[in-house]
Amino acid sequence: MAAARRAMSEESGRELAAQVKAAAAGKADIGHSHPWADVAGKPSTFPPQPHTHPYAGASSAGGAATSALKLSTARTITLTGAVSGSASFDGSRNVTIATTGGGGSAQQPKMLYDNGFWRVIDHGGTLSCTARNIKTGSGSWDAIECRYTVPAELRPAVEVIAACATQSGDSGAGFIRVKPDGKISMGQLGNAGTAEPRFGQVIWVPGM
Repeated sequence: MAAARRAMSEESGRELAAQVKAAAAGKADIGHSHPWADVAGKPSTFPPQPHTHPYAGASSAGGAATSALKLSTARTITLTGAVSGSASFDGSRNVTIATTGGGGSAQQPKMLYDNGFWRVIDHGGTLSCTARNIKTGSGSWDAIECRYTVPAELRPAVEVIAACATQSGDSGAGFIRVKPDGKISMGQLGNAGTAEPRFGQVIWVPGM
């Protein structure tokens, strides 16, 4: 009985092997390759075709890139030079950079005095006095003093003087000056007298 069962099992194994062999007939081995020259029906060129790709996270080509709405790592924008400042920027919002330096905060010119004849302006680092239509008299070194006195912290360390002109354009006719005590005046330059109105401007740096 045992011998008969063995014989039947061996016969079944041979039949199964024959079936597998028949099924695999004409099939390529796993992991095989073919030389490129043996591939039939291949095109001679491979021109690229126009196409598009969706941006990261977009549902269609050209759509908004959902993963690029902000930088994955924020960047620091830094200003250097005359002013300094910095801000963190990740692309999700606008940023404003507060600056320091450049002689302090940016300052608009400030009018210190103006009576129609004398005008004193603080420009933020420098000051100026402009005088116009001032009649000083024609005597030797005749001068007119402005009623305004420059504050102590804005005065020059030494006397600052500049030439002024007359109505006829004579640039050597007189002077305009500011003294360390804050007094401003315009006057006759030497003995060359004139009764013409004078015009001029003097500029100085506080403490210098």
